[in-house]
Amino acid sequence: MTSTGPRWILAFLILVCAFSLASITSASARDFPAKTVWFGTETLGPNDVVNGDLAIIFGNVVCDGGRITGDVRVFWGSFDTPDCWIGGEQSEVLSPEWPSMVPALPWPAPSIPLLRVTHHHLFRSIAYSVLVILVFLVFPMRVRITLDRVERFPGLCAAVGTITAIAVIPVAILLVISVVGIPLIVVEIAAIFASIWIGQGAVSILIGRRLIELILPHTTPSPFIALLIGLIVIGTAGLVPYFGWAIMALIALVGLGATILGVINETAFSHPIIPPQTPPPTGTTSVKPL
Repeated sequence: MTSTGPRWILAFLILVCAFSLASITSASARDFPAKTVWFGTETLGPNDVVNGDLAIIFGNVVCDGGRITGDVRVFWGSFDTPDCWIGGEQSEVLSPEWPSMVPALPWPAPSIPLLRVTHHHLFRSIAYSVLVILVFLVFPMRVRITLDRVERFPGLCAAVGTITAIAVIPVAILLVISVVGIPLIVVEIAAIFASIWIGQGAVSILIGRRLIELILPHTTPSPFIALLIGLIVIGTAGLVPYFGWAIMALIALVGLGATILGVINETAFSHPIIPPQTPPPTGTTSVKPL
């Protein structure tokens, strides 16, 4: 008499394996009515089908054997097609490889170095601008005082900012040597970054205000609008190849120096004009009424 127990167990295991393989195979085949990829990386396999348009926004899609029946639009991302079937058209807008947002230019757009910017640079510039705006909203009076220093003493602001940037490392070394001052290193770093952001806001307001006054001479812009325009101008200048870092460093040094000068007492920068007192004419006496 033979035991049928092991045979049933073996048959059950075979059925489970077959069912698992069938599930994996069916799961690998995906069908999308339309698809949008945000800030990520995704791969379309051989059995994946997009029955519509594919939009890639700040992301990356690798289409390895998949099918896309509609159009493919790339906004600051990348679309790799080792083996992909596309039923519609493929276009890239503000892409690092081909900024087709300006197709009417008479010269080839990819040859413009300014437009060859990855989305990482754009994210960094936007995040930095958001920080400056938050600092402006939290410390509006401090930004206004710093703006006054930049307008009146730009050269002095640059000199003070340069000296401060050079002195940061020696001061940190002295704090480490003293052992007791080690916790103050965090305070020093936070103060430097806060000063740079406050100064960046002041310089941005100044640039935005001058630009608006140049275009519309009889218009007085609000500080917030001037700040936004100035941040756009500075952010664009920072993306210029070979010179962008120098522009950003100069603005950071001027802003840092202006913030430090803004901490100094106002009386050190303003000299009140005291009208001269004329002495009473000689030979006259004042007569008191009875």
